[in-house]
Amino acid sequence: MKRKRFLHISVFILLALRATPLTGADAKPAATNTPPAKYPVTNQWDSSVALGMALTRGNSETFLSTATFKAVRKTTNNEVLLGATGSYGEATTEVTEPNGRKHDESKSTAANAAAYGQFNYLFTERIYGGGRVDYVHDAIADLKYRFTISPLAGYYAIKTPAAKLSFEFGPSGVFERQGKEDNQYAALRFGDRFEYKFNPKSKVWQSFDYIPQVDRWGNYLLVAEIGGEAVFTQQFSLRAVLQDTYDNEPANSRKKNDLKFITSLVYKF
Repeated sequence: MKRKRFLHISVFILLALRATPLTGADAKPAATNTPPAKYPVTNQWDSSVALGMALTRGNSETFLSTATFKAVRKTTNNEVLLGATGSYGEATTEVTEPNGRKHDESKSTAANAAAYGQFNYLFTERIYGGGRVDYVHDAIADLKYRFTISPLAGYYAIKTPAAKLSFEFGPSGVFERQGKEDNQYAALRFGDRFEYKFNPKSKVWQSFDYIPQVDRWGNYLLVAEIGGEAVFTQQFSLRAVLQDTYDNEPANSRKKNDLKFITSLVYKF
């Protein structure tokens, strides 16, 4: 009986030692196919489409729709950022003619589109260089088109899994048709990008660009954005974004500042 009990105890001890991971000097690192990167990267695209719409009927008839596309791809040495957005809105009012007849008149309240593409090459973990192209069209602001081409140098002042803050600087070429005038000029671009993730399901971000004309600093653009996003399923989330564009020399009879607040439903793929 004692021999059987001893065998049972011995088998139990051997099984426990086999199941217990080694620590200290005897521990062996687990096999892995990926390098132990401090900041995880992926070769896959992180893409999303956001749609928003507002509709009123009754005493007022208005319609507004927005669509936004974003895609980001990060590897060990490269970052690719793509995006496009557009919105269209109109308001309908009832007009009474002198003879008493009534009819509806519609007026566009929003008709704009924008797109961008940016490529960054990381020389080190924090220093990078690259280029960016922006396109903007805004019928209400009488801006037929504006292309901004910007080679850039950037630096990550903060780069952790939860928070990222980068600063960018470089020359720019601006090509636009505003009203009936065609303008081309050399400019500088100063920008920053910030993102903070509270957890895997919610984040906030901010961006700011200051683009002054080199030989006439009174002609400049300010483009800012602040936003937040909350995930409620694996593929769907809610997004709220505040965008502000300030053109110090707008088209004739147009205001300098355009402010937009957009809420939308986001689908990630």
